[in-house]
Amino acid sequence: KREAIEKGVIQLGFHILGEPQLGIVAFSHPTENVFAIYKQMYNRGWFTSLTTVPKALHLMLSPFHAEVTDTYLKDLQDSLKAVQSGDKDAVTEYDIASSRPTLQLRANKMTIVILLETTQRLDG
Repeated sequence: KREAIEKGVIQLGFHILGEPQLGIVAFSHPTENVFAIYKQMYNRGWFTSLTTVPKALHLMLSPFHAEVTDTYLKDLQDSLKAVQSGDKDAVTEYDIASSRPTLQLRANKMTIVILLETTQRLDG
């Protein structure tokens, strides 16, 4: 559920971009590089997407995601802690555009990079 994700990321200190109405939500962090947080999440097996202007994590949610919300938020918390502890290794905009098939949209002064996959965590 989008509302559960929103509540969880706000509790972790992220800011929701805009006023999400459907199953799409983007959020940024006021002090940490979300591209570094994304890389931490990627290393934990999460394949999501990012926005580049402004820099933010971006999720496209479906009913399935209600089953993995707690796992996602725990991994996000751990990823944020790793970045706050000094692991600043981050993806670049080039990595985002070239590593997997993407669709880039320009809307409301925001470039949204949509990875052509669902938000998922691959274990193993």
